[in-house]
Amino acid sequence: MGHSASQSHPPVEAAGCRLGDDELVEGDAYLLRGNRLKPNGRLAAWIEGETCDQGTERRHAAFSRRRVGVARDRRRLSAMMSDESRAHPRRFVQVSGQTLAFTEMGEGSDVVLLHGTLTCLEDMAVGLGPDLSGAHRVLSFDRPGHARSTRPPGDGSLRTQADLLVEAFAELGLRRPIPVGHSAGGSLALTIAIHHPDAIGGVVALAPLVFFEPRAELFLFGPRGVPVFGPLAAKSWLRPTDALTLPLLWNAIFLPQAMPKPFATAMPFARLASSDEMIATGEDALALAVDLPANAVRYAGCTVSIRILAGSADIVVSNRRQGARLPSLMPDCTYEEISGIGHMIHHFAPERVRELVERLGRGTPGERGADRQGAVGAAG
Repeated sequence: MGHSASQSHPPVEAAGCRLGDDELVEGDAYLLRGNRLKPNGRLAAWIEGETCDQGTERRHAAFSRRRVGVARDRRRLSAMMSDESRAHPRRFVQVSGQTLAFTEMGEGSDVVLLHGTLTCLEDMAVGLGPDLSGAHRVLSFDRPGHARSTRPPGDGSLRTQADLLVEAFAELGLRRPIPVGHSAGGSLALTIAIHHPDAIGGVVALAPLVFFEPRAELFLFGPRGVPVFGPLAAKSWLRPTDALTLPLLWNAIFLPQAMPKPFATAMPFARLASSDEMIATGEDALALAVDLPANAVRYAGCTVSIRILAGSADIVVSNRRQGARLPSLMPDCTYEEISGIGHMIHHFAPERVRELVERLGRGTPGERGADRQGAVGAAG
């Protein structure tokens, strides 16, 4: 990519993203159509701290046969890609020397939302917040180490994340909240249930990772979590790879459904594509190889009520080898599968998630037993 003096512009400062002649990274990313980012076509993906020719704003055409115009207004485009303009306003709580970021909506019994890999709190807040906040106080967290939340350097363990969150629950005055976790966030919710059963009122796990198996993220992101070598690679020669692969992965996690517009317009993609975020994702991937086997030996002793919900068309998590096996190991666990829905089930069946939360909230043994019997029938 060559530079053109005729296209020189002064830099534009935007939160989390500085845009000037040399701050675009070319890659298969998102086109703008109207005011929305569209996952169709080739656009220079803006990733904090990287460089590329500003002229690539006008390059387009890739995945879709449809022609999608690329917005040429630099200030408007920078606003769309800046974290502050796209991300939900966050509050912060300090625990054990770390900072956890969250959003809060609604009133009522407490529910905590925990996102999965390659996303942040906006994923769960957009997908479940509207349905749950009518009757619940809903807190959606950036998981420790991700987006605006911190954790001890180099520590991606589920136990560390669980301990920090439970401390935050107490600091924020939550009364036995129900964690609703998706994918790796579901693994985290189960870890809370194992190690802090008295701190919560039940768990709803959406397509959770329950047992260890070799997965794509271990090979794609795991090397970035290796001390010394990982951060160096993540901040140098792996950056162009991110610009190509991340947009593909963000689209793939929704298959066979399409990415919903609320998700596309709310997610701070520039922040999620940062090298620090990729390092944290690598640390998570390496930690799961140790933490999931450690959890597995404790499942039988967990007395917390667990409700697992998954989609039959999930191409990210093999739910029949993961969550479907858990009811045979845990004393109060159900598995339910919804036909035709993929991995991002909370965006397409939020009403069912709300029903599971409400049943757990009622909390009587008779109701939980009926819930268990019905869910086993639905899954069978």
